[in-house]
Amino acid sequence: MELVPNGMRPETEMLYGLAIIDTKSVPNTILAFEEETLPDNILERFDVLFNAKDRWTVPEITPYIQRMTTEKTDVNAILAKYARACTFSGVKYYTAKHSK
Repeated sequence: MELVPNGMRPETEMLYGLAIIDTKSVPNTILAFEEETLPDNILERFDVLFNAKDRWTVPEITPYIQRMTTEKTDVNAILAKYARACTFSGVKYYTAKHSK
């Protein structure tokens, strides 16, 4: 059974804001994780995000925090305030700023 139309190639980027991929499971598992279901409070939102996944790239996390931006505060400013940047194998990730 074909899951996508003929000729269409699904990309993981298509899932951003809708689902996350659990790369710790074998095989990888796609889990529904819709932005609209997250708390409106930014601290609670980041808590839910980092409980769901330990580290995020900017493209992965952007759909989940884009709604919190303002004219003066963009995604990068929000990440700088509420998350910690780290680089692993040349890729920049964001993790929880304060571990529990």
